[in-house]
Amino acid sequence: MVDHFGNVLRSLHESSGVSQYKIAKDIGMASSNYNAMLNRKDMKCSTFFGVCEAMGYKAEDICQYLR
Repeated sequence: MVDHFGNVLRSLHESSGVSQYKIAKDIGMASSNYNAMLNRKDMKCSTFFGVCEAMGYKAEDICQYLR
């Protein structure tokens, strides 16, 4: 079973040391909205990959977290 995208992004934040505030700013989203988005289980794939890109990850880099 694949964990929802918000939890995967939290794991990426922890492993990369990139703050949620910085990523929210980089993708043009208020930090409160970004935090709320991380709690939602219905995040769009395009949003997920956009956030990963802003963190400096490529799709193949994050596959290990999608388990």
